[in-house]
Amino acid sequence: MKLLFTILVASFLLFGCVTPKEITPVELSKYESDSSFHNLWYMGSDSRFHYFTYNDKVSTEYKVSKEKLKWAEEVPIGTLGEYILVLPGTLLKHN
Repeated sequence: MKLLFTILVASFLLFGCVTPKEITPVELSKYESDSSFHNLWYMGSDSRFHYFTYNDKVSTEYKVSKEKLKWAEEVPIGTLGEYILVLPGTLLKHN
């Protein structure tokens, strides 16, 4: 039983700490949705990337190069109290 618990904790730590996947603006735009069950959120930006999270059954984080996507409402990552909902068509307007 102790071994099973150790394996579960190790799996959570290993797979729960995944870095954001780099994708293109076109790939990211596929996650835009007006559904209340599937949402794309802007998390903030650093000097090289804009960060987003997509919530479906699980949360998946993505990053897009600033060279490929212009984001007018740029906020330093980690400073938002709440993430900003990305509405359908928003990404293409920023490009």
